Amino acid sequence: MTEQAIPQSEILAVLIAIASYRLSVRRIPQPGDHLITHWGNESYQVSNGWQLTVFFDCGEWDHIDNIVASDGRRSAFPEYDEWAQYPLFMTYTPPPSIRRQVYGEAV
Repeated sequence: MTEQAIPQSEILAVLIAIASYRLSVRRIPQPGDHLITHWGNESYQVSNGWQLTVFFDCGEWDHIDNIVASDGRRSAFPEYDEWAQYPLFMTYTPPPSIRRQVYGEAV
C-alpha cells in the first residue's frame, strides 16, 4: 500500500481543534520515561484517532516530527531541502499556554 501524505490544511485543522480544546491529547509513554530529558520526540494520541509526534529542544516545542491520521495516512518532517514545500512542519507552534497545558512543555 502506498503511503499517502495528509494535506497541510487537514493537519492544521486538527492542530487548531487541539489548541481550542475540541480534541484532547494524551502523551504516549515511552521507554525511559523515568529519565529527565529536555530534548527529543514525544508522541501523543489525539482523541480523533490521530497520532502526533513533536520534537522538543531544551524542553521547548521545536517542530512537528510526524503525524499519522486515523486512516493510516502519514506526513513526516521533511528533509532540509524540502522545507519550503512543507512550511507547516517548521512554522506551526501552539500558543504558550497550550504548549504547557496540553503538550507538557517544560519551559
